[in-house]
Amino acid sequence: GPPGAGLSIDNEGSKSTSFFADGAYELTSQIEIGGGLREFHDDRSAYDGVLNRSGSFHSLDPRLYASYALTKDIHFYANVADGFRSGGFNGGYGLPETTFDPEKIRSYEAGAKMSLLDKRLTVDVSAFFSRYENIQVFSNTPNGIGILLNGGGAHVKGFDWSFDWQATEHLLLAFSGTVTRSALVSLLPGVQVMRVGDPVDFTTDYTGRLSGTYAFNLGENIPAFARIDYSRVGPSHLTDRGEGGPPILFETDTISMLNARIGLARAGWSVDLFATNLLDANGVQDTAGAFGFGARPRPRTIGIELRTATH
Repeated sequence: GPPGAGLSIDNEGSKSTSFFADGAYELTSQIEIGGGLREFHDDRSAYDGVLNRSGSFHSLDPRLYASYALTKDIHFYANVADGFRSGGFNGGYGLPETTFDPEKIRSYEAGAKMSLLDKRLTVDVSAFFSRYENIQVFSNTPNGIGILLNGGGAHVKGFDWSFDWQATEHLLLAFSGTVTRSALVSLLPGVQVMRVGDPVDFTTDYTGRLSGTYAFNLGENIPAFARIDYSRVGPSHLTDRGEGGPPILFETDTISMLNARIGLARAGWSVDLFATNLLDANGVQDTAGAFGFGARPRPRTIGIELRTATH
């Protein structure tokens, strides 16, 4: 959660129970439908040194899905599911006693899973759309304590993908990523911390990862490999337009990471030479940077790992 959120309560507790039920039915040899139901109950309590408060939150959330097997190696699917996050309490440390309501979400997803080129290429692609009600948003108070409020309605949409290609007997290539767009689409009366169109807190605009692994033999019974991977993580956001505290319009840095590793094994022993963060990325990678203490990647590191199997 955001810095300070939940820290304004001296003592906070939660006791939750959940039950699941799922079932599926094959309409034909190619078409399957299914569904499920999740029952959730959460008893919460808070004590701020003066006042004891408690509340119960309950939700019954369904899920429906369908899948279609075009061939044994090509499958399409779609599902819709509801989700729930409990409400809770703010207060303490001189703050007024307030509560925030539960958050509801309905998510839609459609995609495909494929195994191609004699199973040398696997492809997973999907698109998603989520609709939030009473979304919980961060608000900074004048004394620097973070609280949670209900902001209104929000939409999150995007797509993700994953490709794994055994290009040759020795070379495996992989490419994966996600692109996400989010926005507040409506505000509850009196909400000032955000505006319609602001991105949803803590969502990342995009991620991507590309890797290659080459496996070979240095000699009889001496398998070896060389791997290099590159990743890029786009900005995430924290928005608070100043309902009580100073305005915060924060965006994390874009982080690009390059790692490499080469290793070999023999007779139960293995040794790897590795290098991480070869580009020496040093940007702020989480939204705590809005308060001056966001985490950064570990500096460039080069080393050797020696391992042995024990029985």
